Order: sequence, then C-alpha cells, then structure tokens
Amino acid sequence: MGSPRRQVHFAEHFAPTRPIAIPMRSEGSTSSPASSLSSLGPYTPPTAPFYHARTIPLPLVTPGLPTSDLPPIRPPSTSSNTSSLASSLRAHITESTPVPLSAVLAAPANGGIPRLKWDMSSDPQQCVYDRGLRQAMPSLALSEPAAAPDVTHIVITISGALYPYEIVVKRPTALTAPLCVSVRDVLDAVYENLRRIVTVAEQGRTAAEKPQAWRVAVDAHARRARRSPGEPMRRIDFLAGKTIFYGLVSKGYDGKVPRLSLRAGPHDST
Repeated sequence: MGSPRRQVHFAEHFAPTRPIAIPMRSEGSTSSPASSLSSLGPYTPPTAPFYHARTIPLPLVTPGLPTSDLPPIRPPSTSSNTSSLASSLRAHITESTPVPLSAVLAAPANGGIPRLKWDMSSDPQQCVYDRGLRQAMPSLALSEPAAAPDVTHIVITISGALYPYEIVVKRPTALTAPLCVSVRDVLDAVYENLRRIVTVAEQGRTAAEKPQAWRVAVDAHARRARRSPGEPMRRIDFLAGKTIFYGLVSKGYDGKVPRLSLRAGPHDST
C-alpha cells in the first residue's frame, strides 16, 4: 500500500500555512523528488498571508507593436476649423464684395472722425492715438487682422488728394509674424510709402501724365524745404499737407486681393 496522503487545511483567509515535511528518499527507491512532492497532495501556497485577488483590466495593445509606435491621440484643432471657415468665405468673394475691415482702421459710415488718430507724416510706432480710449493705441489692437477673412496682401489708394501711387501691403515673412496682414502692417506700409523719395524718372513721368498732381507736389515740397533746406521731394508732398488719417473704405476685390481707399484730410483739433 502506498503511504497515506497528507491533507493540509487553511485557517480563515489570513492564517499562514503550516510548513510541509518532505520525506527522505529511502535507499533503492527510484522515485524522484518531483514524484515525492506530487504524492503529498495539492500544491500549497507560500506561507505569506493570503488576500483576495482583484483583477485589474489592462488596455489592449496590438500584438507585436511597441506602445511607443502607437499614434498619439490629438484633440480637434480649432485653427483648422478657422482656416476652413476662411476658405469658405474666400470662395464666395466677388469683385463687388465689401471688405470687412478692422474697427481700428475703418472710416465711420457717417463720415465722422475715425477711432485712430494719426498724422501720417509721423512714425506709427510712436504716434498713433486711440480717440475712444484717449490713450496711445494698445499693442493688442495694432496686432489684430486688418481685414476678414485673413488676407496676406492688400492694395491701398489714397483719396482726398492727388496721390499717384498705390500702396501694397504684404504680410511680414518673419516666423513670429501673424499669418495675415495686421493693423500695424497697414500703418507701417503707408508710412514707408509716403516717405519714399520721388526719383527723377518719377518726377518727369508725373509732370507729363498728371500735371496737376505734379504742381501740387512741387508747391508742397517748396514749403517743406523752407523748414528743412536740402530735403528731397518725397511722395508725401503729393498730399499737399493733407496728412491726417481719416480711415479706410472698401473698394471691393481684385481677384482675391482686397482693394481699399484711404481717406486723407487736413489737420484738425480733435
């Protein structure tokens, strides 16, 4: 008869198990330690206290695919929604479509005084004033888009004066620049254009093609030169002293490029 089987009993949950005695193998026995252990009955857990196990589900992972190679989950992009909206607006643009302008630049519909106060003979980086706030124009307002939907080019002509040039405004190419033409870009482009020296070739061409504008510029330059002897003729002389910014007005589109008219006027006391 085989040796009697030893039964091992556990106390309620937390009692440690009793050590198991392993019989010595007698001489001549061919049984292995493994067979001796199997004859002792079921495997007994270690002597550490036993606690009820709880299964924690793990996330599913594609077999053979490292977790670092899994595509990241990205939240929906608001910029893509804005871009698609702008593209939709551009698709419906026609030549007569009015250009929505920034409130900082737009001329009042009733012909009143605009929000922005600026003498265009002065650097806009230092001399632009907010009539509504009664302070220098905030940088945040100067950084907002000049038109909507956002555009990268704008063409401006000056009304109220015999100014024979177009002003082309382009979005700066710097990496930190906005993705569209800003209010500041418009003011800088206008100032830079007015400051340009009128070349000899331009003088001859303007005198032949636009004699009235030429005579106005000559007289304005003569008055300015009396204050600053040796000062060359500049494009601002074609404004004949009408250097106050009175706002921009939409003239529609040339293709997808907005065309605007700048109202220039004489100095005022406001």
